[in-house]
Amino acid sequence: MNYIKGLVSVVIPTYNRGNLISETIKSVIDQSYRDIEIIVVDDGSTDNTEEVIKNIKFSNLFYIKTLNSGRPAVPRNTGFKQSRGEYVAFLDSDDIWLPDKVKKQVEIFKSNPEIGIVFCQCKFFGKEYHKNKMFPTRAYCGNVFEKLITGNFVPTVSVLCRRDALENVGLFDESPGLKAFEDYELWMRIAHKFQFHYISEPLCLFRIHSHNILGTDNLKSHLGAFRALCSAINKIGFSEEQLKTAVSRHYLTTAMAWLETGNFLNFEIFIKKSLRLKPSAMAMAINCLRTIIGSGFTARLYSFYRSLEKNDF
Repeated sequence: MNYIKGLVSVVIPTYNRGNLISETIKSVIDQSYRDIEIIVVDDGSTDNTEEVIKNIKFSNLFYIKTLNSGRPAVPRNTGFKQSRGEYVAFLDSDDIWLPDKVKKQVEIFKSNPEIGIVFCQCKFFGKEYHKNKMFPTRAYCGNVFEKLITGNFVPTVSVLCRRDALENVGLFDESPGLKAFEDYELWMRIAHKFQFHYISEPLCLFRIHSHNILGTDNLKSHLGAFRALCSAINKIGFSEEQLKTAVSRHYLTTAMAWLETGNFLNFEIFIKKSLRLKPSAMAMAINCLRTIIGSGFTARLYSFYRSLEKNDF
């Protein structure tokens, strides 16, 4: 498809966000980079979302109403197919961009044609959220594939994609099982072919509230990330070492999530799975447990590990 050079297409999927979406759209309109179109894809809202959007005065704002799919991937893909920009972003309808976000990202793209995604740090905020937390706390530039397959450090609210990278690897996977993790799965597919660039300053705000898809369910997050990894494995080529490293790391983080719930049986099962693939993951497991339980647990953990070795796992 032909695109408009320099244009940034901002796809905003929404569902019943009439009380928040105007603030989100305003943060896009107020960008210091002016060559922007906004495509709002309403996934079957039943509140006043449509009325709110149609009252916003911006010549490059387009509104699409669809039947409810219940999956963010569907309206994101719908919006992309209607977009015309050289660069594309996917902004959820409750989050906010700071004024220079797009300008700084486009500048990176213009001087680095090999880059497929530019992302940045984001800050959590919300009426019910009173911490000063940033995400990611650590991220990478360049060929990030081997880092990304061990865990997601790319917040969707922060991403600006080069259009040809998306067209090269395909869009979001709309499978119901990947709901809320279709973004991580797509980032892995893009990272397999393109470089990433990270801007280490918070240029966007991620809203924390009771209606976030994942909420605070850490275990659900880790299990969903593992499903995304499995989907990516079925689509792109992993070396044997990459496969072992990625699966072992996801088993490890899932084990820690089970531990947080008090399910020691599943914790043991997933620790064994992780160490069976990569015995060297033991050091990382100890560091994780030291954070959760305290340093006094270290000696007992080594004893547990030795017992696993004797039994050949």
